[in-house]
Amino acid sequence: MINIFQLLQSWWRAAFNADQASHYFSDTDALGLEGLLLLAQKMTSLRDTDEVLRFFLSEFHKQHQLCCGVVMLEMDQYFKVRSHRGFSSQFVKGFVANLGEGPVGISFSTGEQRVLGVQELKNMGSPESSLLMEGWQSAWLVPLTGENQTFGIFLALSAEEGHFNARRMSAFYPLIQILALGVHNAMLVERMEKFHKRLEAEVSSTTKELTLTNQRLIRRVRELKALYEITLTTGQSVSQDEMFTMVSSRIQELFTVDHIGYFINVPVDKNKSMELVAQFPSFGMPKEWHNNLRIRESEVSKCGIPLRLGVEAFKSGEPKIFHGPPTTLKRELPFELDPKIARHLENVEFNNVVAIPLQSSQMHLGVILLFNPVREEVSFLSNAPKGANELKEEELRTLTLIAVRIASSLESIHMDLELQQRLEDLSTLQEIHETFYATPVLEFILGKMVKVITKSLRCDQCSFMFVDPTREAMVAHPVASVVEPGLPSKISLKDQTKIISKVYYSGRSEIVEESPDAVFLEKNVVAGSMLLVPLKVEKEVIGIIRLSSGEERFFNQNHVRIAELIADSAAVIVQNARLYERLIMSNKELERLNRVKTEFVSMVSHELRTPVTAIKGFVDLILNEESGPINEQQKKFLKIAHNSIDRLTLLISDLLDISRIEAGQLKLTLGNLSVSKVL
Repeated sequence: MINIFQLLQSWWRAAFNADQASHYFSDTDALGLEGLLLLAQKMTSLRDTDEVLRFFLSEFHKQHQLCCGVVMLEMDQYFKVRSHRGFSSQFVKGFVANLGEGPVGISFSTGEQRVLGVQELKNMGSPESSLLMEGWQSAWLVPLTGENQTFGIFLALSAEEGHFNARRMSAFYPLIQILALGVHNAMLVERMEKFHKRLEAEVSSTTKELTLTNQRLIRRVRELKALYEITLTTGQSVSQDEMFTMVSSRIQELFTVDHIGYFINVPVDKNKSMELVAQFPSFGMPKEWHNNLRIRESEVSKCGIPLRLGVEAFKSGEPKIFHGPPTTLKRELPFELDPKIARHLENVEFNNVVAIPLQSSQMHLGVILLFNPVREEVSFLSNAPKGANELKEEELRTLTLIAVRIASSLESIHMDLELQQRLEDLSTLQEIHETFYATPVLEFILGKMVKVITKSLRCDQCSFMFVDPTREAMVAHPVASVVEPGLPSKISLKDQTKIISKVYYSGRSEIVEESPDAVFLEKNVVAGSMLLVPLKVEKEVIGIIRLSSGEERFFNQNHVRIAELIADSAAVIVQNARLYERLIMSNKELERLNRVKTEFVSMVSHELRTPVTAIKGFVDLILNEESGPINEQQKKFLKIAHNSIDRLTLLISDLLDISRIEAGQLKLTLGNLSVSKVL
């Protein structure tokens, strides 16, 4: 800052040495040297530019009875009156001088003071000419400079023409310089204060930014750690329940969440209609309750906004956010639940929900619902501003990354489970096939298959029903079916409205969730869910496998797939078993006929031998003429008869040999043989 007192001292010495001190004070005796010093002290104590201008102009106007003011450049384009004493308000408002134009602009550019008389004012255009209209006859323009830079123009006005002569200007000039130095110092102080405030603001802003950056870095490290732990855990052989339990704890570390719900899509029909089923651990419910909490495709329109939001996130694959009045999860459900579950969900309160889809590269798997999530940095603030607890894009991006990792792990888990299920299916099919090769008896096969199917599908009961020969009824097999006493074991197929008729005529499996007909109820089993699978051989339905469970909504499309594979093999095995039974019966009949044939041949052989022997004996007696002489012709006839009897005897012996061969009693005698005789 420029030292005004040193400047005054140098001016005083210059004026005294030039023998001009008496002239200097002649027009400034009201102030004098002491007055100049007081003026300098006062100007130095003022720190605001407008205060400096008001003080100096007031003192100058009061001591010298001159109207005065200071014009300064605005927006680096034109001059306006910054402060004044004695100017009219109309003149102040209308005064505008352009940079580089007119006396004001030229004086500002050159840095030289100027005196304007009446003639100069007449020849000048606006705004200087407006001075004449105000009654002024002369004007004095003095540039205000500091550090070789002009920053304003001091303007003094007088109604007396020629008032500003050399002596007055020389006397007033030191005062104007004090004004320039005071204004310059005030402007420096203002700039320094502005710089200081700006610096403080920048430091404060930088500090806040560094703090937020540090918080973001810490949060990012925790997010990366959570993602790493999720990746590490899911890379191991863990179950779905273990994975969701671990994920819940990690989400709680990153966000303050009142409740977390996990829903996985489990289609129950061949059309693959959406059905989101709650997974453990959701909303703090026991594990056995989760299967009862479902969001079905047909009931979405009846659900509250938060649940519909979850469905939208599941279908679109994009996060969704809901804010609304406080409510409970029980009020948002469109269906009735067990009273215990309903009471629990009545305590699940929320007013905002974030839905994050579980989406893999292949398909949409489910959705995560976060109830009342709060960002960590504002969770401890009691006076946090409205909306401060809303999740930002950064938090949503983190949740999306977690959801992608979960979806990938779920896909891997489901693939492992599906592979395991496929192996179990193959084992089941192999076990069913082995039943036929072990003992191809229908009763034994059906009894064994019932045990294998019940174990494989984990259902309560399994029964076989077959179409009767008339194809008008379905008959329960006595070995592979349990029917309630008093109920018919034969069900008519004529009424095509019945479920069993529908399955028979359509040849398609059916899951029965509603209360089935009484004839389908098995002994000591209340069927909450039932699956009917047709037995088909070459597109012909020969029967039905009936599976039942006491648990509602037990059967799904996976059960249908496995049951149909089993049914395809079972139908062939049953058909083969039936053919085997027919073959056994045919063999038994053939054996009986063979025995009859053998007995007949043996009896005929013995019965023929006796009369042939008698005939041969009497023919021999006649040929030997023991009963009297015979002529040559008679001998010829009798020899022919004798040869025929021998041939008949050989045939009878051959018949007897057949009986001996079948009975295993034929004995062979080995010996030499003349081939020539045989030939």
